[in-house]
Amino acid sequence: MACEVSEGRYVQLRAAALDFLGAAFSTLTMLRVLPVSMYHRYIRVGADYVGADVMFSNEFKDLEEQITLAFPERCMADGHSGGTASGFIFGFLEASIAELATKQEHEFSSNPDAAEEMIDELVRVLEQDMRSMVHCRLVSHLTTADGEPVTVGGVTLVPVPQEAFLPEIMSIVTTKIPMARQAFFSGPPVTLDRPNAIVIAEKTTSGDPFQTKHELKTRVERFLLIARLVTGATARSYWDITGTSDAISDFRPHGRAFFDGLGRHQILSRVGVVAEGDEGAFAALGQLIDGAEVDREGKVMTSFDMAFGRFTRSYLTDDLADAVVDLATSLEAILLGGDKSKDDIGLRLRGRAAALLSTTNDAAPAMKRHISDLYSVRSALVHGGSLKAAELRRYFRRIVAEPQGQPDGVLFARLVDRFRDLVRRAILARLALAAEPVKLWPFDNPPPNVDQLLCDDGESERWRSQWRTTLASIGLGHAGEALPEAEDY
Repeated sequence: MACEVSEGRYVQLRAAALDFLGAAFSTLTMLRVLPVSMYHRYIRVGADYVGADVMFSNEFKDLEEQITLAFPERCMADGHSGGTASGFIFGFLEASIAELATKQEHEFSSNPDAAEEMIDELVRVLEQDMRSMVHCRLVSHLTTADGEPVTVGGVTLVPVPQEAFLPEIMSIVTTKIPMARQAFFSGPPVTLDRPNAIVIAEKTTSGDPFQTKHELKTRVERFLLIARLVTGATARSYWDITGTSDAISDFRPHGRAFFDGLGRHQILSRVGVVAEGDEGAFAALGQLIDGAEVDREGKVMTSFDMAFGRFTRSYLTDDLADAVVDLATSLEAILLGGDKSKDDIGLRLRGRAAALLSTTNDAAPAMKRHISDLYSVRSALVHGGSLKAAELRRYFRRIVAEPQGQPDGVLFARLVDRFRDLVRRAILARLALAAEPVKLWPFDNPPPNVDQLLCDDGESERWRSQWRTTLASIGLGHAGEALPEAEDY
């Protein structure tokens, strides 16, 4: 139930809030924190000023007391579920500074209505017993068919106009998190990796905001995993901001950068298109992931989790060599994980991949050669060996369809892209083969003779048909096909 405040207490709180604004503005002006620049309206305690500058004043203590008396349920001792009075006061001050600067004014004496509006907003927020938490993630190479937002998998994908730059991107984020510009001291990193989209996850809760932040982040990560598996998009996370939908809050926006602010872009681009109609297919693939029977009892790590984790991690680096190592680990984990035998790993890996993933456009002999070459590169990297440029170029020529005239950096990126596509399809194949009702290759109890079974042409054809049929039954038959070459910049 929402908190209610008596009329008398309400009057006292409003008076205390107004007095505090006057005192705080005076102090921060003396310290030259105010007036703020129009380009830096969203100041933050601990970064632009020190909390002690204002919190030891009588006006701060009076407002803190009034809030605690009027809204005891909102001022919990742990500061997690309900919040703290001081947290709301700093949020009130910083939102008021931003609002006044937006109106191009420096003090509330010139606009008393603005002060009253901010006090009204403070009371409204305190009267709530819930927070509306929002997580916004800027990603590359994802869009929608018509350029309009779509909701899939518990998140909303908002395409960013092609010509938009950081101010326009932040204007989208601030419609959801008004104080989002507080999240980074010098602004979010710039990316030129277009097209961009913002993935938004939301939850209204009375629980711990930090736990909710983790839940929303996990929801977005899950959506990106499925989108990458389905579309093969080179979708990369650049930064995210988590905050509340209220301008005044005790929970400050939290920002995280995945890459630095150099404005770089990936060498290759494959744009994934997401539509409203994908909801069922995304949900069904999510059920295959959740339905996989994986024995985690007493284990620090499982091959199942390693496969997904390293596949995802290959999107989080600009170092192509690191991506090769991550993808090699992922491929081994998904196709060999759970095997007791450690003999002939390369041979068995090539055999299983070719038997399961080969198509008319991606024949088994070529796939085996590619995996062999990819593992030669991986071995040199993992074991600290040397790799001559001429040798690496030889691998490029063997793996890339038309290597002539392409720079070495582009060729290396294509090698990684080929590797990632094999891992993507291997993950889909294993998920489908472990699914009910057939369960040809479950994760928790795999058949001991997988290699022997897949050496039989008839049996390998049955396994290929089974996993492709399973994907087709959930509307993802196309996801099992080899991807065309990505575009380069």
